[in-house]
Amino acid sequence: MRLAAVVIWYNPKTVSNLIQNIESYSKFIEKVYIVDNSAENNEELAKKISNAIYIPNNKNLGIATAQNIGCKRAMNDGFDWVLTMDQDSMFAENHFSEYLALADTAFIQDKSACCFAPMIVDPSKQILPVSVLIKSQIKKLLKYTLGKDFSKPKITRPPVEYPERVYASGNIINLTMWNSIGQFDDSLFIDEVDHEFCIRVKLNDFKIVRFNNISLIHSLGARKRTFFSKCSYHNDFRLFYIFRNKLIVYKRYSKKANIGKIYRKEIWGYIRDYCILDFKAAKHWWIFAKAFIAYRKIL
Repeated sequence: MRLAAVVIWYNPKTVSNLIQNIESYSKFIEKVYIVDNSAENNEELAKKISNAIYIPNNKNLGIATAQNIGCKRAMNDGFDWVLTMDQDSMFAENHFSEYLALADTAFIQDKSACCFAPMIVDPSKQILPVSVLIKSQIKKLLKYTLGKDFSKPKITRPPVEYPERVYASGNIINLTMWNSIGQFDDSLFIDEVDHEFCIRVKLNDFKIVRFNNISLIHSLGARKRTFFSKCSYHNDFRLFYIFRNKLIVYKRYSKKANIGKIYRKEIWGYIRDYCILDFKAAKHWWIFAKAFIAYRKIL
């Protein structure tokens, strides 16, 4: 397995521990392709990574195009696998070397296993909605007074799972497979790029393998505490693409892949959390309307 990393930057100076994040995997990899979607040139910052190849786009081309640029460069340089990373992601200590060994063994045993993923550990999930905190205290009170535990049993995951979708950060992807199924979808720009790619991986009879004992520390959005909502907070720009792209993926694949129920639930969840329960609900309805119009124009 000849492996390179493709890490996407966007205004990287705003990210704390940026270099430390990259160093959690760069020392195990021959080259790190830094594809920079920032307007500002960050070449001097990239030089802090000894094996980095800096590729500036000088503007935001979107996550899909940036990833394709990095993957094409890696493929042209003779690599057959890439690790796709976000700038704010890092592997837990000593986990990456084990991850490589597991992926290498899994591919030797099954050549259809062409996309590997770690378990995402999101620090922002510690911020719970007020309703959940109240519910937790009620359960503790009932346990103390009645002697009965009303808590849900903890889910124990097996070491290896074969999920339908995974997030892009931390993935190890076979470049031959990536190229054969059509690369990442540039038209999506940002959001759902990874999930849409995973759907095509499965539709083309390849396997996605997740190693649940390998941890990637990665925030899935800045969470805010509300009363009911469990959602991550996204700005208006991101919210537009989340709405639009979930609608696109649902329409494109609901009859081809087993994703209809999942996407209906997710779309309704975003409408509920942002357009009903959020104090900016009226504004978010307008964003959803614009996203729906954009979605209709594409299809």
